[in-house]
Amino acid sequence: MKYLKDALLKFFFHHQERIYVEDSVVFITVVTKNRYPYFENEIFCEFLVEEMNYCSKIKNFKMIAYKINPDHFHWLILPSSKFTYSQIMASLKRNFSRDIHDMIEKKSFIRNLSSYGSSHDHSPAAEDSNPYLWKTKNFKEHINKLDQLKDMYFKNYPEISPLSFFEWQKSFHYWLIRDQESLKNRVRYIQKQSEHHGLSENKYLYIDENYGEYDD
Repeated sequence: MKYLKDALLKFFFHHQERIYVEDSVVFITVVTKNRYPYFENEIFCEFLVEEMNYCSKIKNFKMIAYKINPDHFHWLILPSSKFTYSQIMASLKRNFSRDIHDMIEKKSFIRNLSSYGSSHDHSPAAEDSNPYLWKTKNFKEHINKLDQLKDMYFKNYPEISPLSFFEWQKSFHYWLIRDQESLKNRVRYIQKQSEHHGLSENKYLYIDENYGEYDD
């Protein structure tokens, strides 16, 4: 019976149609493959924070709160009319996975255009590889930050990387925030993550002090 219940939950999770409501705050939970605790490594956490910050700039959305736990993270965002939360998540997960593997393998973070589409390709997958984007201040600062984190990583692990691979669980969980009370509840939930998971420190927690303005 339990097997049937788990199978049905898995089916509905992967086959549900996502709902999009303009100007709606979205609470997102993303899990690592098999719940492996990649984010026990602080540089991986710093890497994710940088990718989230950069994603908010190129996808033009408000980042309200986040909390990174060892095997998952929670994110409260307010998408603009230009990109949906699905497009935002596709960009974040794709860019983080590519860049973290480039770091582990000591590769350059500068994208090879031929590998990601032509300059005439305007699909979401190709957008982050647009050569015009590479010339922007935001992109240059982003690459500089990734290079700094890579240097820190190999300063800590000069002989061999403790991790050779990274993978997200497929898809993500999401909830649309309908009102002020729901927003407050999600913020409180994020605030209490350290206590909830028995973590010794409440690190990699961010909450916009003006989050109450995003309830409309």
